Amino acid sequence: MTMKMKCLKAIAYKERIAVRRNIKSLLFIIVVFGIILLATSVSKCNTFLNEGVTDLKPLLMGSVSYVSMFLSYVAFMSTLKFWQEKSMDALDSLFSLPMSIRQVLTAKVMFSVYIGLLCFVPSYMISTLVFVVAFKVFAFSAVHFLAALVISMIFQFSYGVINGFCMWQLSVGAAKVAQIFTYVIFLGGIISLNRCMTPEGIQMNVVYMLCSALVLLIVGAVYALVLTNKEKIILNHID
Repeated sequence: MTMKMKCLKAIAYKERIAVRRNIKSLLFIIVVFGIILLATSVSKCNTFLNEGVTDLKPLLMGSVSYVSMFLSYVAFMSTLKFWQEKSMDALDSLFSLPMSIRQVLTAKVMFSVYIGLLCFVPSYMISTLVFVVAFKVFAFSAVHFLAALVISMIFQFSYGVINGFCMWQLSVGAAKVAQIFTYVIFLGGIISLNRCMTPEGIQMNVVYMLCSALVLLIVGAVYALVLTNKEKIILNHID
């Protein structure tokens, strides 16, 4: 086994221990958000049924993707620990590894993306099952599943890189802005679901906004990786 692989395993082990310590709170958050989102979807669908809508499948497929992507994001962000390491003076151990700072940052982000993936799959299946029980509609689509999964992974990885860059290398103000943006996504995901649902599915404006945000995040992530510098992070950490 190469030294780099040993380092990656060490990072993964460290992240896994952190997840195990907070697994109960993580599961609680996911369950609470899941119940809220599914209850919102069921309520909205019942409203459409009362208004005379007969085909709920497009709406339910969109809702399943939305719920799964959001819960995957919740799991991802709950395990992304860039600010905690900086505040607890735990960066030195990471910087001592025989890896570039970009590789360390990417490895940490990919572990959280992996946790998000582990949450996405059961969330998709459970949401589908809930809608089968509630409306006798099997709202599963392999295309929707794969598209939502890929979008989630790209979104999470890109945002994770930007988040890590802000937390480690930029000022405290920039780190706080990144943290506030995280909370905005949390709250926005709950509030916007009820408003963006239509009998034809999730509003296309929401899809277009998500795609635009995805492009911006990818560009921002590439830019952050290019600018990531170990010396600047260390100096910022000392300050």
